[in-house]
Amino acid sequence: MKKHRSLAAFIVICSLFVLPVSAAEEAPRIVFADAPAAAAEAVQTITRKLLIPYGVGPGAGGSDLDAVAEGYFAVESIAITAAAPVSGASAAIRTRLKEAGTYVSLDDFLAEAAEDSQLDYGKYTVTATAGGHRMEFPKGVWYCKIDGRVLPMSESCFEEDGCLFVPIRVLAPVFSYDIEWDAETRAVTLTDNGQPFLTGDQFYNQSDCTLLAKLIRAEAGNQSLTGKIAVGNVVLNRVRSKMFPNSIKSVIYDRSSGIQFTTAYNGAIDKSPTEECIVAAKLCLEGYSVTESSLFFFNPRYPSRWIKNNRTYVMTIGDHVFYK
Repeated sequence: MKKHRSLAAFIVICSLFVLPVSAAEEAPRIVFADAPAAAAEAVQTITRKLLIPYGVGPGAGGSDLDAVAEGYFAVESIAITAAAPVSGASAAIRTRLKEAGTYVSLDDFLAEAAEDSQLDYGKYTVTATAGGHRMEFPKGVWYCKIDGRVLPMSESCFEEDGCLFVPIRVLAPVFSYDIEWDAETRAVTLTDNGQPFLTGDQFYNQSDCTLLAKLIRAEAGNQSLTGKIAVGNVVLNRVRSKMFPNSIKSVIYDRSSGIQFTTAYNGAIDKSPTEECIVAAKLCLEGYSVTESSLFFFNPRYPSRWIKNNRTYVMTIGDHVFYK
């Protein structure tokens, strides 16, 4: 029990009851921060004044103000705390929480993020346009194509309730949103950062991207997507290493210690890259890596004795063995 003095009176809080906060719903909530300020809970206070009747007690014959001055005034407060919907939260966006993160209905999200959204559910790919962006979500793969870029995802998208669920971390930057996740309230807050999403033409150096895709075809055209990405990773790892030149073109055509990539000089690199080789190159340029430390690789049918004797084995992917 606490006592507070006001107008020389003692206001006694007779009782304070706090109701338990209700359990948060399993499905995450999407909150647009440019809406009214978000609040995880709301507190409502009910106040009942208990006045000493006129003419009773030391203040007899006086007014209610006299009763207050003499301390014959009490307030009973009952604070009720309950989980309330986050202000600005969109109830229209269906969500799913997976180990890889929060997934949102593409239909619902685009309907709120842009006024001109259109979707087409094809047999192999879901395509969408909204807010000037073009998006492609190939079914069963862990990447998507947006405005000429290829963006990696932790897991593939999935269909449920008649719509496609896409990671919010992929969609948010496209519409210039930063993301903040509150595990306690299961709320994903989206805040406009004012930064336009860069298209493929803006994000990639086109000549580097094409050259990298050509090398990937020449070196790993018959390998899986993972094997293609690994070869691209080796090139970019070399660009970052002090042991090699610092550009994609210089690394590919490097011959300071002998020809590094035979395909760069036997004409194989001149062939046009396949679509999957372009996808692999763009994923590498987006920072996706399956072998962050590898600087060398070879086909076991044509082993490099120097690499085997002087470098550390990392992994084998398809027909290639990788070393650092």
